[in-house]
Amino acid sequence: MTDQAPVVGAPNSEEAGTIRVYLMSSAETGFADFVRLPVGATIQALWQQQMGTSDPSKFVIRINRENDESPTGRLPADFVLVEGDRITITPHKVQGA
Repeated sequence: MTDQAPVVGAPNSEEAGTIRVYLMSSAETGFADFVRLPVGATIQALWQQQMGTSDPSKFVIRINRENDESPTGRLPADFVLVEGDRITITPHKVQGA
């Protein structure tokens, strides 16, 4: 896997060796767009690129509206993303609520 940053942009852009996923984040100001990642990118790599130093334990991360078949209900950091995945990142506690 390379250390390339994801490319955010037009849904019809195509690059060899990448996958396109849809990322929706309710953190801070919010974000929703298609993101290109290297093939084999993991949730941990996506997190580091998009959320930086934010603490992942303070968020719910879902892939395709699921939390995985894991008994803990949490996706492992090395979960590999694939073309077409829809990722949502939501804080456990919304500020001001």
